[in-house]
Amino acid sequence: MAVFTIPAPGGENNSNYLIEVDLDGVSFVLSLRYNGRMGSWVIDLLNSNGEIIRSGVSMVSELPLFLRVVDIGRPAGPVMVLNIADKEINAADLDQFGGDALLMYSGET
Repeated sequence: MAVFTIPAPGGENNSNYLIEVDLDGVSFVLSLRYNGRMGSWVIDLLNSNGEIIRSGVSMVSELPLFLRVVDIGRPAGPVMVLNIADKEINAADLDQFGGDALLMYSGET
């Protein structure tokens, strides 16, 4: 099983962006945006054609983000926000994401 970091530049200038990523040989688009009212990040999962598989998922640390997605098109392994800081982070804020909290994937390859 391979674990890798999905590049996710956080910070004020990167509060809304798309990431094209290959997960176990399948292409996905991740749409990430910072929700100032919630004080945390939200993620959408799209297939390579831009069709939404799941949208509006709160990026809570240490939990598989798409665990409850039943669609057969979802990633085979878990996508998670991993807290690498020595402080408690439930949901990464604007500055923590991409630094103290990383977007990770654990899959076959």
